[in-house]
Amino acid sequence: MENGLELEQTPKEEERPRQIQELPFSLLVLPYTQMIMEAIEASKGCCNKRAIVKHIETTQTHLPPSHLTLLDYHLNQMKQSGQIVIVKNNYTKPDPNRGRDSSHVAVTSPSVYSLRLF
Repeated sequence: MENGLELEQTPKEEERPRQIQELPFSLLVLPYTQMIMEAIEASKGCCNKRAIVKHIETTQTHLPPSHLTLLDYHLNQMKQSGQIVIVKNNYTKPDPNRGRDSSHVAVTSPSVYSLRLF
């Protein structure tokens, strides 16, 4: 006690808040699908991979060392699932009106199998 005032003690190691650097990447980085969609929307709906990388790297401060590999993986997954499409080497959202023309609906009849028992 100095001059009637108690000096504050520094908190113990367990009591200190965790530093951002100690948090796992999964808590620091948005999901890649969300970052990709934000990049596409920010570029007015259509952009190439280089523009997506630039957008993500300027908006996200903590990216994992395997960032480009993860980006490639998620771009391929989104493309295969139909979340995004490639038009002239650019990624874009699929056209919601495409494929809704009812005059081209394929009608399939059930297959009939005959089974003969002798």
